[in-house]
Amino acid sequence: MFIFRSMSSKTKKNTSADLIRSPCVQGQLTGIPRQVKDTVADIHNYVLKWQKLTTRGFEELSNLSDIKLTLLSNSENNESGFYSNDLLEICNKIVVTYNELEKTSKKLGNFASKLAKLEDLSDYNSSSSMSCLSSIPFVTWPVSKFTESATEISEMHVKELSLKKSIVENAAHVDCFMKSKDPAELIGDCRNTLMTFSSCWLHEPYIDVSARKFLIQSMIFESGHER
Repeated sequence: MFIFRSMSSKTKKNTSADLIRSPCVQGQLTGIPRQVKDTVADIHNYVLKWQKLTTRGFEELSNLSDIKLTLLSNSENNESGFYSNDLLEICNKIVVTYNELEKTSKKLGNFASKLAKLEDLSDYNSSSSMSCLSSIPFVTWPVSKFTESATEISEMHVKELSLKKSIVENAAHVDCFMKSKDPAELIGDCRNTLMTFSSCWLHEPYIDVSARKFLIQSMIFESGHER
C-alpha cells in the first residue's frame, strides 16, 4: 500500500515513473535512502540498549539502597559506619552502567546530527535538480522529518541522563543531606529518598515512552524496515 502526497498537475504526469524509481519498490538501496534506513535501525537498536541498561541500573540501585539502609541501621552513628566495601563495589557497578548510558545518549545525538547532514545534502540535491526524489527518499517523509524525530528522541535521553547522573552521584551519600538527628527518623528519611531515586530511575520522567515508541515505529515503517 502506497501513501501518495498531494501532487501538482506536472507531478501527476510523472507518477508512474516516480513510483517505479521509488526506493520503496527497489531491492537494493544506495545513497541517502540507504544511509537514512541504516541510521533508523541504529536509533532503534540504541534505544533498546538504553532500556536494558536502565533495567540493569535499577537493579544495582536497589542493591545499593539495601546496603546503605543496612549500614545505617547497624551503625553506631559514626561516619565510617555508613560506608563499606560492599557499598563501594555496587557504586562502581552503577557508575559503569551510567557511563554506558552516557555513551548511548551520545550515539543517539550523533545519529540525529548525521540525519541533519543528510537532510542538507538532500536539500542541495533537490535544489540542484539532481534527483526528483532526493527530498522524499521513501514514501511520504522528507529527510527533515527523520531529523526532527531523531532529535526529539535524543533530547529526551539527554535530559534523562542528567537526572540519572544526579542519582548516581548522591545515592550512596543520601544520609549527608538529611537534617534528622534521631536514628529512626534518619533511616526513614533515607529510605524514602532512596525509593524516590529508584522510582525516578526506572520510570524516567524526562522520557515520553509513548512518544518515543511512536517516533521509532513511524521511522521504521516509513523507511521500509517493516511493512
